[in-house]
Amino acid sequence: MREAGPLVDAVLDEVGLAHFRERQLPTLSGGEQQRAHFARVLVQLACGEAEHGPGLLLLDEPTSSLDLRHQIDLVEAARRRAAAGTAVIAILHDLNLAIRFADRLIVLNGGRLVADGPRAEIVTREIIRDIFEIDAVVHQTDGVPYVLPQSMRALP
Repeated sequence: MREAGPLVDAVLDEVGLAHFRERQLPTLSGGEQQRAHFARVLVQLACGEAEHGPGLLLLDEPTSSLDLRHQIDLVEAARRRAAAGTAVIAILHDLNLAIRFADRLIVLNGGRLVADGPRAEIVTREIIRDIFEIDAVVHQTDGVPYVLPQSMRALP
């Protein structure tokens, strides 16, 4: 097993917490704590993969408590792991963030599978209306859809 010191330093740098290396977790802000937990997971993942090969990274609302920049940093870090062979499954309620970074979307409603496939096929005005009961416009930029909610009131 390899020494964790350099790995910890690299991961803390990756999540933007290298300058907090000596701080105790409770002294960090909520977003900083969220990033510290993610860093811990990345170190555990790297150690496990060093011993056993490609692993699985499960993320449940990993961007909660994070500002926009750190949300993007986190999902980009997860995508780098996926590109290196790690299976990544993320649960995100931020639809546009999920759309932007996921290769495949699985949409559930009431615990039931509603849609599964590439983002360009899954993100439609009809699905948004059926799932969230709002009207929305779905646009695309560079082939990537994004959703603009039009009404927060339930549709008839």
